[in-house]
Amino acid sequence: MLDVQQLTVLVSVARAGSYTAAARSLGCTQPAVSYRMRSLERAVGLPLVVKEGRGMRLTSAGRQLAERAEKVLAALRSMEGEFGGTRKSGGRIRTASVRGACLSLLAAAVARFRTAEPEVEVTLGQLPSADAYRLLCEGRADLALVSESTGGCRHRTGGTPSPLLDGRAPEDVGGAGLLRFPLLTERPCVLLPSAHPLTARSSLSLAELSEQHWILRTGRSRFLDACADAGFEPRVAATTDEQAVAHELVAEGAGIALAHGLDAVPCAPQAVSSRANCRAAEAGRGDSRVTARRLEHWPDRCVSLLLTPDSTAVPPVTALVAAVRTEATELLARAGEPEGGPGDRTASAGPAAGGAGAGAPAGLRLPPLVVPPAAVRRRGGEGTPRGAALA
Repeated sequence: MLDVQQLTVLVSVARAGSYTAAARSLGCTQPAVSYRMRSLERAVGLPLVVKEGRGMRLTSAGRQLAERAEKVLAALRSMEGEFGGTRKSGGRIRTASVRGACLSLLAAAVARFRTAEPEVEVTLGQLPSADAYRLLCEGRADLALVSESTGGCRHRTGGTPSPLLDGRAPEDVGGAGLLRFPLLTERPCVLLPSAHPLTARSSLSLAELSEQHWILRTGRSRFLDACADAGFEPRVAATTDEQAVAHELVAEGAGIALAHGLDAVPCAPQAVSSRANCRAAEAGRGDSRVTARRLEHWPDRCVSLLLTPDSTAVPPVTALVAAVRTEATELLARAGEPEGGPGDRTASAGPAAGGAGAGAPAGLRLPPLVVPPAAVRRRGGEGTPRGAALA
């Protein structure tokens, strides 16, 4: 008789393409995967994998069984969520989120959620969008917060209205069987030391930054191409994938860095505020060492919440989704976005008044770094998260 562990291993092998990669994704050893696969082959009486060169591939029977197994495992997860864990006290919701959304949306949403569901545990994982998307598809996360270039954020109408969207239909994600709830749009910015002369500008182009030293991420090919198009090769002062480290390097004057709206929260609370950073700014405790300025001609990013349709039948999950959407709405209100759409706002003299931050001249007009997802709708754009749109 087939068991769940055997089916889980088969699905992982089908996705990963090798026993070694499957073992890595499952957190076990390669011999354990091999043992489970041999047991499964004995149970069904058919070969499921064959060697091919230095690798392996699934047989026709293996592919068919993997497809059926994936559906069975999805049904079991749905059943477990609906009747076993999160519907009763002591359950758990697993989230996977990009860093900025985790800090600025999810943390406050969990606090709000716990007033209604105090016995449900929420696990928060911070990881890149592509990994969060993968965990959700593999059933290892119940919801994901991802950040996509605006070309990857589709806004369609139609479908069955969902109470989670107050009567608006959620979007199907490119045939992947997921639902997307657009939350907000992040605008790109440059983080500068607050004493830098370019902080006197409300926005900057790459060409105007050609003589600067940069703190960059390891995944920088798109940025390097844009710099080449602008006629220069950036001088790299440091490389880090940790936004907090990049912030500190900018604060110490090592260089400047690229960020997006939610990533700029600890750097510019006056521009994109979570509740904690808003209070810090009002008390004059915003980090006066770093200032954010809008980067021109660089794509915006859409922050969306993804989940499986089955999860909408689990009340605690829908409650957490509602809490995240409420936090996004309140964040947009605090960011000062005019009701009619994206637009500039005039900075006050200092962070205590919610202004442009240290070094900002009085009256400098700053574009908001976070705007409603409707801004993407006005520009249009097609694509799905399965492509390269995930940041």
